[in-house]
Amino acid sequence: MKRTIAILATLVIVAAAAPACAQDWVMDWTSQGHVAVIGGDWRLSGESPASFIGSFAPLPPTFAGPSTNLVFTANGQSYGGLVTPGQLPNFQTDGWAVPASGNSILFPNGTFTAGFASGTLTFTNSNTFSLDVLVGSGGHDFAEFEATGHRATAATLEPATLTVGAIGLLGAALVRRRRHTS
Repeated sequence: MKRTIAILATLVIVAAAAPACAQDWVMDWTSQGHVAVIGGDWRLSGESPASFIGSFAPLPPTFAGPSTNLVFTANGQSYGGLVTPGQLPNFQTDGWAVPASGNSILFPNGTFTAGFASGTLTFTNSNTFSLDVLVGSGGHDFAEFEATGHRATAATLEPATLTVGAIGLLGAALVRRRRHTS
């Protein structure tokens, strides 16, 4: 009986730790911008799950190190774009998308995007980062996106995810125990 309790306790700990590895980062962000049309200003803030996905060619202007795709979600939409960590003075890319609000014609699906973006991504240590991206080439239509991120922990994950994982592992342990006693 003591062995079964020890196994179950171990499984609960593993169940709590496993989902934390599945979700990479949590990001606090602010998106603000202006489009030179009535109703084209916004300022939004939020907290979103985020991931760094893949490894791609270096970005201008310095082409130092590989780039990666930073993807985050807010209000059911995906946003982000290519970034190069630690590249100074900054990275330059196209296709960045940020949350926006206001005129639905200007911002379909609550998204502002432009053919040019530049920014800085800095990891302060292996568990935190800061990001500042200017989307658009300036002038009349632009957005600034600022964020700080930290590695996800079990405390930042949805309790339902942890509960389902723990129940599944508990059920597997019970089935295994029944097979060994039969």
